[in-house]
Amino acid sequence: MGRTLNTIFLVTVAIAALFQSSLAQRDYVVGDGLGWVIPPGPSVYATWAANKTFTAGDTL
Repeated sequence: MGRTLNTIFLVTVAIAALFQSSLAQRDYVVGDGLGWVIPPGPSVYATWAANKTFTAGDTL
C-alpha cells in the first residue's frame, strides 16, 4: 500500500512538472512591431533581445 502511494505521488509530481514547463513557454515575435526584416540599423535586434529573457522551449 505504501509503495503504491509513493508511486502515485511521484507520477503526480512528474506530471505537474511537465505541465508547469509547458505553461512557461512563450512565443516571441522577433523585432515586435518591426518584424523579421532587414533592420534599419545594426543594433535593432540586439536592443530587442536585451529586453527579453529567453528560456528553453520558447519559440521565436
